Amino acid sequence: MEELALQKINLQIENFDKRSDFERIKRSLTSLAGVDALGMENGGLSIAYYPDVVSASSVRKLIDTLGYTIEEKSRTRNPFKRFVTRLAESNEKNFGSDSLDCCTMNKRLPSK
Repeated sequence: MEELALQKINLQIENFDKRSDFERIKRSLTSLAGVDALGMENGGLSIAYYPDVVSASSVRKLIDTLGYTIEEKSRTRNPFKRFVTRLAESNEKNFGSDSLDCCTMNKRLPSK
């Protein structure tokens, strides 16, 4: 029988400093299949889970539905990924989410 691989994520959560916050999140997450262990580390939450059973995004979504905000890492170490992320944000700001074609692109460029 093949063993499932356990993974661990560390999440920094805004306004997460009380033991009662931890207990509330713990009750909800331990009811989720695939979550193995939880702990408090450096004002954040450490979660061990089985990715074959539950996804990290499901864990994040459950914490979000409880009313807590997960702090996103502000900077990635990969410079290419940072470049692509900034480019996508700039394009979204300048052009919106509509598809671009030759007829509408020149009309949407910001005037200087």
